[in-house]
Amino acid sequence: MVSSLLGLVPQVRVHVVDDASPDGTGRIADRLAHDHPGRVSVLHRRSKTGLGDAYIAGFRDALATGADLIFEMDADFSHPVAAIGPMIVLSTDYDVVVGSRYVTGGSLDR
Repeated sequence: MVSSLLGLVPQVRVHVVDDASPDGTGRIADRLAHDHPGRVSVLHRRSKTGLGDAYIAGFRDALATGADLIFEMDADFSHPVAAIGPMIVLSTDYDVVVGSRYVTGGSLDR
């Protein structure tokens, strides 16, 4: 997923939030950050305090680095990376762009 995200546009930065995952996610994310300095960062959290807390921590991390746009994506590809390009384009005309797999038709609506 990270490679796909980095290939979207040159200025994309990926912030990985490792919520004390026991499956080695943190190590993999650290390796990606090492391989892509300045484009991938990892926020290691010491314990699981809930998905909402992880999102907020990630949003704060992204805002602290000056992010203009923030996209939240789960690492299991439940959110299609291909949807980000059109959302970036739409963001030039709108203050907020929301994508949802629960929207009828599952497409970008204006």
